[in-house]
Amino acid sequence: MDILFMGTPKFAVPSLEGLIQAGHKPILVISQPDKPRGRNQIIEFTPIKKCAIEYNIPTFQPDDVNSLDSIEYIKSFNPDIIITVAYGAFLGAKLRKMCPFGAINFHPSLLPKNRGADPIRSTLLAGEMLGGSVFFITAQMDSGPIIVQEKYEEISSNANMSVCEEKLAEIGSKLLVKSLEILSSKKERFSALKKLFPEQDHELATYSAKVDKFSNKADFNLSPEDFVRHVRAYALEPGYYCEFRGRRLKIFEADIRVGSGEWGVGREKLPTPHSQLPTPKVGGRITRIIKNEGFIISLSKGEILVKEVQYEGKKRMSAWDFYLGARIDIGEDLS
Repeated sequence: MDILFMGTPKFAVPSLEGLIQAGHKPILVISQPDKPRGRNQIIEFTPIKKCAIEYNIPTFQPDDVNSLDSIEYIKSFNPDIIITVAYGAFLGAKLRKMCPFGAINFHPSLLPKNRGADPIRSTLLAGEMLGGSVFFITAQMDSGPIIVQEKYEEISSNANMSVCEEKLAEIGSKLLVKSLEILSSKKERFSALKKLFPEQDHELATYSAKVDKFSNKADFNLSPEDFVRHVRAYALEPGYYCEFRGRRLKIFEADIRVGSGEWGVGREKLPTPHSQLPTPKVGGRITRIIKNEGFIISLSKGEILVKEVQYEGKKRMSAWDFYLGARIDIGEDLS
């Protein structure tokens, strides 16, 4: 099967490499145009382009993949199927209907849940099951018939966005190889092929939330469960942050469990065990220090244990090490 692969970021690289290693080397790789990066604004190849060059696959980076010139160039390769993974642009009808096996996409969510550009983060924020789907691309976003779909329960329940993205990228390559095996076993082609696979239940569809510059600002009015979900969803980039002593403090790991460490090892000792204390009314206040683990922050509806942080201008470190270095006082506030 002659494959045309479309992708751009690092997330798509395991899919391309997985196809190649399984004996499905694409005849052409299409990526978004290279962009200037860094302080000096030096043009840098996209991760997918770098991968394609490494495997001696020709690349194509049009400004408009749906233009007549682009379509004619792609047609000249006579592909059997188009595979997309995080390409970053809509495919028009001429591209979608060009190949006998159609155009398919790997999407890291259990469709129809969390359609759109940021599905992993949205899944984490909602506290839902992680997974991936391979489906036929249609005119509506992430809404085509599903070829294969799998849940991924083996991903740790406290894994952050960066870890989940890496794991799902690896698993996506396996789902794409499996999809090619399924499709190649069918006799039908073009529109008849799509009809063999189940349609999504569009009434159950949800869409990934758009991230803005305030989305990753810590909200101490959240429940402990939601606060920890936000920490996971924004770690490691851009980081779920608050202000401490006038500087930004990113929280990379937090836990609803308070832990089994020693209470009150800071410069202020508390007279009663934690279990006997009322829930603090002030959100964002440091109420406990747990030796070798971190510190407790009050929320309006409970508390959470902060385990890993990064203070502005400093490297990532455990919350316990930060406590030792910053000489935190119990009762100090985060905002």
